[in-house]
Amino acid sequence: MGYYNAMAILFHLSPGSPVSIWFDNSGFIATYFQFANDHQAAFSGGGLDGGLTYINISDLRAIKVGH
Repeated sequence: MGYYNAMAILFHLSPGSPVSIWFDNSGFIATYFQFANDHQAAFSGGGLDGGLTYINISDLRAIKVGH
């Protein structure tokens, strides 16, 4: 997907937005976007059990907005 393409999508999301993300070889995981900072994005809940999970933006392979 590439860093700049992912940031272009994340830039338009507000905290708590439902998304499905694909990173590494995970397959799509339904979760909630929280924020992006420099080269990481934070997601919580859904398929990523409780708390915040930080993912390197360059590791994101796909983002679907909504579940």
